[in-house]
Formats: sequence, C-alpha cells, structure tokens
Amino acid sequence: MLPDMQEWVELQRYRHIVDYTVTRYTGSRYLQPLEPPFALGIIKWTVLPVALVHLLGEVNLNDISIGMR
Repeated sequence: MLPDMQEWVELQRYRHIVDYTVTRYTGSRYLQPLEPPFALGIIKWTVLPVALVHLLGEVNLNDISIGMR
C-alpha cells in the first residue's frame, strides 16, 4: 500500500540496493558528479513502486553489496 500523499513518510529504513557500480576512472568533469572513485546505486524503497539511481555516499566502496540497506 502506498503512503498517503498528504503526510511525510520516513523512507530511510525501507530502502535497499538493487544494483550498483563503482566508477574508478577519470573522465570529463561534465559527465561525472564526483571525483573517482565513487559509487552509484539503484535504490528500491519497499513502500514505493519505483527505484531511483542515487550516489552512494558515506559508505566504504568495498563494503557495498546488493541487498544492503
């Protein structure tokens, strides 16, 4: 069931990584949001019918895994 669109819902505890990639090469600054290395993940919220691509910050790149919350 989707949350009521009239109230705020805390989603952090409901998310997990569906897939991810770690970028370690340097390219055009216009194509990269951060200096390498950095990770992008596909994040799925269990209470929403969509997944979003998001920069994975504040995590050790060697510790990222599919299913990670």
